[in-house]
Amino acid sequence: MLRDIECMILEFDNAYRFRAQDLIPEINKHNLRKNPVKEINRLLDIWIEREVKEEVKDSWRLLKLFTSYYLRFDKELLNLFVRVLLELDIEKCRLTTEDKYFSVPRKDYNFAFMANPTDEDKKIIKKVRLYQKYDEDRNAIRSQSTIEHQILNELHKKEGVNHNHENEVKALDLKFDKQLLQVEQKYLEDKAKI
Repeated sequence: MLRDIECMILEFDNAYRFRAQDLIPEINKHNLRKNPVKEINRLLDIWIEREVKEEVKDSWRLLKLFTSYYLRFDKELLNLFVRVLLELDIEKCRLTTEDKYFSVPRKDYNFAFMANPTDEDKKIIKKVRLYQKYDEDRNAIRSQSTIEHQILNELHKKEGVNHNHENEVKALDLKFDKQLLQVEQKYLEDKAKI
């Protein structure tokens, strides 16, 4: 039942799933067998260190207090928890390339692969950051286009629609389409260099 609850949480909650996938490779199964409470607390220390928000760190600190004291007395629960951890195939739990692409934009947790990136991880991080910049630039252009179109429409409402209105709208559309195309071309060029 404990395994099923943990699996349900990890399946349906991205925040916990990706954190768990980041932390599970840190498990030392030899130490877990030898001194389970100490190993679990070591893992929780890593988790606390990687968290960004203090309130989340505090939650993990409370869990660490629980494991430090309660699990020393409740051997049945401790043994159950240790068996679940020992059964994990660590290699199957690691973050995949796709998981890393999903995780890079997260600001609430410091993933190990970002702190000590491999060459492949560096490429993933660069690609995600490049796409984020591209997306921000596109949104900025679209926002500016919306503002300028609204200004133009307000001006024509005050002055009355004239024959130039349609041409002015087309000119604005062309201006912003050209900017969007330039941003996209630069993004594709920069992406090809990674």
